[in-house]
Amino acid sequence: MSSSYASYAAPAPASKRLTISGKRGHDIFDQESTCLTIFAGILFAIGCSSHLAGTILNLPQIGATDAWMYSAIGAGVFILCGLVEYCNHMGGFHVFLILAGILGLVAEVFDGQENPISVHFNWAASHMYLCEAVKIYQAHAEDYYYFVEISKKYIMINTLITADMLFILGTVMDVVLSWFYLFTGSPNTPGSLAITGSGDHLNLLRTDDQKIVEAAHASLWFVSAILTLIVYIRMARVKASVG
Repeated sequence: MSSSYASYAAPAPASKRLTISGKRGHDIFDQESTCLTIFAGILFAIGCSSHLAGTILNLPQIGATDAWMYSAIGAGVFILCGLVEYCNHMGGFHVFLILAGILGLVAEVFDGQENPISVHFNWAASHMYLCEAVKIYQAHAEDYYYFVEISKKYIMINTLITADMLFILGTVMDVVLSWFYLFTGSPNTPGSLAITGSGDHLNLLRTDDQKIVEAAHASLWFVSAILTLIVYIRMARVKASVG
């Protein structure tokens, strides 16, 4: 599947980071960084919402045929989020998010076409999301004292830690599922395995229980996105009030 994750890590040096206005100076870069961070947070929340909608519509009780489209839209938004974050922080780890979004989008499109290769792209995307989640946690951990200094409220730090852990947990669930799908055989073709390309496409391999787990991991991503966005907005307000 599909999530991007925004980071409130320190922005890249002015000499290395792109600027929207074209103006120079620390204050300009700082203001733009704050705006881009919140924008990325909003994109992440939108992407998670779309992915959550796709997993809910794919639940056994619903089984909407176009559920994959919502997850595909979410993956596309994650690509945009990763690009915004890369331009803002010039952090190489955001390439993981861009790759994850691309691979997730391709997986959903192939799944919609009932192509077995969707299983392989989903597996690769899940691992890219995991790399992104771990790097985001590390980036935030390095800046926890910065958050305390700015906000003066430990509740914001605890909220950010909770958001990071929810994202990691949801991503680990996604990775585990991707391995199950990779070694699942087609019920219509004895001896087949998805890893060999002889199985069915991704959604046909999902059991009812696995669809529920996917909805659960998408819910964790969604809650993580909302909590992170709250922290970003709070930080931006505090920074604006202190000038």
